[in-house]
Amino acid sequence: MIYLPPYPPELNSIKRLWLYIKQKHPA
Repeated sequence: MIYLPPYPPELNSIKRLWLYIKQKHPA
């Protein structure tokens, strides 16, 4: 799992999308 540093609140949707993609396409 890649460590993601603290991110601004507006990037929450991007992080959620990232996690969704990782679940669909596990490394």
